[in-house]
Amino acid sequence: MKKERTAFILNILAFIAGMTGMTLRLIRGADDFFIYYTQLSNVVSALSSAIYTIVYIKKEKPGIKLTMLRYLAACMMFFTFIVVMCIFVPFGGNVETLVILPHGLCQHIIAPVLSVVSFAFFEQKPQKRSSLLLPTGVTLIYACIMYALNFMLLVEGPYPFFEVYSYSAPRLIVWFIELVLIDAAIGIALTPRNWIRKKKE
Repeated sequence: MKKERTAFILNILAFIAGMTGMTLRLIRGADDFFIYYTQLSNVVSALSSAIYTIVYIKKEKPGIKLTMLRYLAACMMFFTFIVVMCIFVPFGGNVETLVILPHGLCQHIIAPVLSVVSFAFFEQKPQKRSSLLLPTGVTLIYACIMYALNFMLLVEGPYPFFEVYSYSAPRLIVWFIELVLIDAAIGIALTPRNWIRKKKE
């Protein structure tokens, strides 16, 4: 019960942080809102947290669909956090926009940390290893769409590793592989105990 209550509180806070960040971001401009992985991850996270909160208030147990949605949200938010903090900030990203201004702070740090901590330590996890296909698949679909839009000159970026005309093919391929591996590692990291136990059984 204590775990469920803690998850309930963390999901409320994650929802507030995510919605605050997205609202402030929309005020700055909505034209390119949905081409950013950050925005998509925050939308999925806020939606999953809202549903989790409603389910808790109704005193129901999260079903497999909600568990998978929360798993997807946590993976996407973790991915957003890792890419921002370990790639963009150290390698010349606009630190003020990414992690200091309110919208960046909420979307890149506060909401991801709250969502990931809640899922990792206080919520039930997917029981099948095939669950890994969901977050990895969603990220791959997003990447393929962005590569296609950049190739057709309909979009520039929004991240350097999608700019197909600015970098060599080998470099883009290496970046792509690295991002897929990071995404897969995150998916595995959020469900290790379940999978290890299942393997022993």
